[in-house]
Amino acid sequence: ILQFVMSRNEESESELITKNTELHKINMELDKFVYSASHDMRAPLSTMLGLLNLARKTDNPAEIAAYHQMMYERIRTMDGFINDITDYSRNARLDLNLTRVNVQSLVAEIYRSFDFLANEAQIRFKISVPADLDIVTDKERLTIVLNNIVSNAIKYHDENKQDRYIEIYANVNGNEFTIAVEDNGIGVMPEFKDRIFEMFFRASEKSVGSGLGLYIARETVQKLGGTISFTSQEGAGTAFLVS
Repeated sequence: ILQFVMSRNEESESELITKNTELHKINMELDKFVYSASHDMRAPLSTMLGLLNLARKTDNPAEIAAYHQMMYERIRTMDGFINDITDYSRNARLDLNLTRVNVQSLVAEIYRSFDFLANEAQIRFKISVPADLDIVTDKERLTIVLNNIVSNAIKYHDENKQDRYIEIYANVNGNEFTIAVEDNGIGVMPEFKDRIFEMFFRASEKSVGSGLGLYIARETVQKLGGTISFTSQEGAGTAFLVS
C-alpha cells in the first residue's frame, strides 16, 4: 500500500509540474499577445484616422482616391489580423472534429482561395497528391495550417525569379500522413530560422501580416497530434513538412 501511495504521489507531482509549465507558457504568451495585439490593431486605426483627416482637407479627386486606397489596404490588414486571432481562439477552445477528407480536393480548394494573389505575383500552383488519397482528420484545422503556409510562401516569393511556384506533396506511410509545401521564394535567413514559429515574429521588411501565421500553424498541428518542421536556403526557397 505504501509503495502504491508513493507511486501515486510521484505521478501527481509530475502532473503538477507539467501543468505549471504549461500555465507559465500560457501566461507568457497571453502577456505578449495582449501587448502586441493592442499595438497591431491600433496602428491601422491610427493610420486610417490620419488618412481621413487628409482626405477632408482636399477636393482633388486623385488625392482622395489615393487616400481611399490606402485606407482600404489598412482595413484589409486589420481584417487579416482579426481572422488570425479567430483561428488561434478556435484552435485553443474547440475539440477535434474528425471527418474523411480527400487531400487533393482540399489542396485544390486552398489554391483557389489564393488565385488572385498568386496571379498577381505570377506564381504557379502545383499539386503532387494522389487523387484517391483520403485521410481522417479535422478538415478545418488542416485547412488553417495549409492556408498559413501557402500565404507565407506567396508573401515571400522571389521577384527576381521568372518561374515562381508553390508545390504541395502528400502521402501516407502506415499510420503516418505527411504533407509538404515547397516554394522557390526568397527563403529564410539563417539568423531567423529558430524564430519563425514565434508569436508575432516578422522576419522581413516584406512582412505586412499579423506575425501569427506560422505560430498558429504550429499550435494547430500540435492539436492534431502532429509535428511541423522546415528546411530553407536563403535565395533558393523553403519547404515545410507537416506529419
